Amino acid sequence: TTSWGPRRCALLGFLAGCAVMVHPFGAVAFVCLLLAAARQPDAPRWKLVATICVVFGATLIPWGLYALQEPASFVAQFGGQIARKTRAAAFTPRGFLGSLRINLGQGPHAALTALLWVVGGWGLILTARRDWILPICQALMFALVLGSGEMRYPLYLLPLSYVGLVGGMAAIRESPTWRWAALV
Repeated sequence: TTSWGPRRCALLGFLAGCAVMVHPFGAVAFVCLLLAAARQPDAPRWKLVATICVVFGATLIPWGLYALQEPASFVAQFGGQIARKTRAAAFTPRGFLGSLRINLGQGPHAALTALLWVVGGWGLILTARRDWILPICQALMFALVLGSGEMRYPLYLLPLSYVGLVGGMAAIRESPTWRWAALV
């Protein structure tokens, strides 16, 4: 295992802050980091979580100061986006199905995309064993992607889908119990 020292936590907090500045979905990285830090057995967890939070907050200060120069514009831009994406209809079964159609697209690549999501998610669960942080992170991202209805947001699912795909293939290769799945 790798040690979660103060430097690593500071770097992780900084990177999570940068992720949020790039896109609000970066907040999922922050939440997952806090979950991971809170599960570290060999360190005082509250110090890890506090370090990540302090550096995360400090990283967002310049962004916040910039937003304070034109708060009305910032609120209009973010508020409009959030209001549009969190409309009540988006979180109904019909809204999710409509968003799924938008996110999968049309044509043959839609089936490939759906297969990658399913197999990648399955791989994350298969390799999770006792640590469910990556499947939880992917589930959060999946809910955000489907709730948003934006056609480019499925790209945010790719990194963990690929991790799950590779992890699942490695688990199949190493475990005779799962070799039957390779036949499917």
